[in-house]
Amino acid sequence: MKKLINLLFLFPLFAHAQNSFRAILKDNATNENLTGVSAFIHKLKMGASSDSSGMISINNIPKGEYEIVFSSIGYTEKEMEFSFPLSQQQPVEILLQKETNELNDVIVSTTRTNSRIEDIPIRVEVIGKDEVNEETNIKPTNISKLLLESSSIQAQQTSAVNGNVSMRLQGLDGKYTQILKDGFPL
Repeated sequence: MKKLINLLFLFPLFAHAQNSFRAILKDNATNENLTGVSAFIHKLKMGASSDSSGMISINNIPKGEYEIVFSSIGYTEKEMEFSFPLSQQQPVEILLQKETNELNDVIVSTTRTNSRIEDIPIRVEVIGKDEVNEETNIKPTNISKLLLESSSIQAQQTSAVNGNVSMRLQGLDGKYTQILKDGFPL
């Protein structure tokens, strides 16, 4: 008899949280089911995500009025208020609208670093294709003359026998200078 009284005493607590919420989430424009949409009830700190068929289910919701927030990347957040227990047993159809925000411009760089030329703390000079073609037509084996036309570059001959030249940038020794052609060292 004592166990029966205890069960009757606990029964209202179990019956209190027997409500469930089911919904199908769809795109407003295309009416396609949306996967991975989050639904969250802030008061109860409960939530769920929609499955591959767009279905979402939250169980054990107590009686009362609760605001459910639906959110997904690329869609505007939608807040809806529901009173539990729900009058209908069918899943609620919820339509989300796409955000109209566009991404900023994408910049593709061809350097070996992830820095923009404007953000690099040292000076960078790019020699154009026309200048290179003009100079190499005159003397194809000598790029030092082409580089000497740029400001802050000095040439220092390191060997009289084979004609090696060391390039110095802004007064630094030649070992600190890197010359690239199409991104590869020369």
